[in-house]
Amino acid sequence: MDLQRGFVLHRRPYSETSLLVDLFTEETGRLTVIAKGARAKRSAWKSVLQPFTPLLLRWSGKGALKTLTKAEPAAITLPLQQTALYSGFYVNELITRVIEPETANPQLFQHYLQCLTGLATQPQVEPTLRLFEFHLLNFFQAEDGIRDRSRHSC
Repeated sequence: MDLQRGFVLHRRPYSETSLLVDLFTEETGRLTVIAKGARAKRSAWKSVLQPFTPLLLRWSGKGALKTLTKAEPAAITLPLQQTALYSGFYVNELITRVIEPETANPQLFQHYLQCLTGLATQPQVEPTLRLFEFHLLNFFQAEDGIRDRSRHSC
């Protein structure tokens, strides 16, 4: 598998030295991987697996829980502070809670990237958040339209 562009949405401890990491990638969508050894004292992944850092990622595995095999920064971490930081976590939470696992949508990924960039550069967060929420709603309308068409074609 080639490297995929992606972001960490959320991470949590898993065993003494590993992390469970929720990712949002351009080609696969949302997925959860285990990052073995990421909590170890000398792990190179400690500083890499952070929210709002554009990453290049690779994983392996066939089940629902994949194993992260490579993670490297593609650019510097987006500098979110204060309200923009909380807003970024809100956007991550939206994706984690409403996007089905492994539902690819490169266009939604681009809107996510634009949202984070807007949060990092614009003085007002509300217009950036509303635009992302609008794109997220459009994603669900398109999904519903696909489901409706497939039901009627049977």
